[in-house]
Amino acid sequence: MLTLKEIVELRLGELGLGAVEAATAAGIERTYIRDIVEGKKKSVRNDKLPGLARALRLDMAALSRLEILRIDDMDGLRETKSSITAVKVTGKVAAHWWSSVEDMDFSYDDQEEIPSVGGYPIGWQFGLIVDGNCLNKVAQHGDRLVCLDTIKSGADILPNDLVIVQLTRHNGQEVMRTAKRVRKTATGFELWPESTDPNHQEPLLLNGDEDADIQIIGKVLWIMKRP
Repeated sequence: MLTLKEIVELRLGELGLGAVEAATAAGIERTYIRDIVEGKKKSVRNDKLPGLARALRLDMAALSRLEILRIDDMDGLRETKSSITAVKVTGKVAAHWWSSVEDMDFSYDDQEEIPSVGGYPIGWQFGLIVDGNCLNKVAQHGDRLVCLDTIKSGADILPNDLVIVQLTRHNGQEVMRTAKRVRKTATGFELWPESTDPNHQEPLLLNGDEDADIQIIGKVLWIMKRP
């Protein structure tokens, strides 16, 4: 795994940017990226991460894991100049919890706002809250997820993406929305849990014989820790 210093140095070189120039583009302190390059900072605060990812033209979720996924590599997803604003938290993700759509999604009055991810149109983003231990390897109960709508954006789903999966049954009367990690196998793609709960260890098969319709409706761009 690369270090934060190595990732930043690599991307500055690829983009032909200086540390101060990149910090200005990221909207953060002029010395912030220079401190990373000099080894004074080993990690990035959550409130600095969106700007840094935007300036380096990296996928923010990948950067938070100290991985490189260049925006230009994401086929079907065009880069934009959208700024960081706010996105509505419209519902929740859980595991093995079937509900009606009305109970799954929040009313307009209940919707809180969290920071969006710069580089993607605000209309392509939505927020969800983690309910329970369905993602406890990477996100805890109460954490917020900033997600990219894969239908509106046309973004490709790539191996290792953390995606929002919606299952429906009984002619759409019941819905379950959860998050899974994409894994590519010899027979196709599988959706694996990011949970330590022994009851949540079976993968979903996109082309399997599930008793429900399965649709990937989003990919997680950023995990925002609960206050």
